[in-house]
Amino acid sequence: MKKEFISVNQILNVEGLNEMDGKITLTVDQVKAINDAIQAAKEGQTNAENALKGVVDDLDSLSDQVKSAADNKAKVQAIREVLNKIPGTKTSTNKESDENNKFADIATDPINDYENE
Repeated sequence: MKKEFISVNQILNVEGLNEMDGKITLTVDQVKAINDAIQAAKEGQTNAENALKGVVDDLDSLSDQVKSAADNKAKVQAIREVLNKIPGTKTSTNKESDENNKFADIATDPINDYENE
């Protein structure tokens, strides 16, 4: 009994396949089960590729810089660079223990904060 074909055994819901003279015989139902599993895998791959393409298209619509990036990691890096230029989006300088510098990365409001100018 061949137990090394783990994926095929799982699809067929068997512990192993009987081998005679280096050959394995399958029933029509077993071949149909393998075929159905391959079809489902192909559909899953197509759905995943379409979903990824949709996300990448949405990212590309953000800016020409993102669209011209070489690959998906470069697109993410381009978005990070754009976000880092926006005041108030960087949070690495916020320190909860430093009360005077707690919100130093957020632009001050000159109208409501006129006492501190």
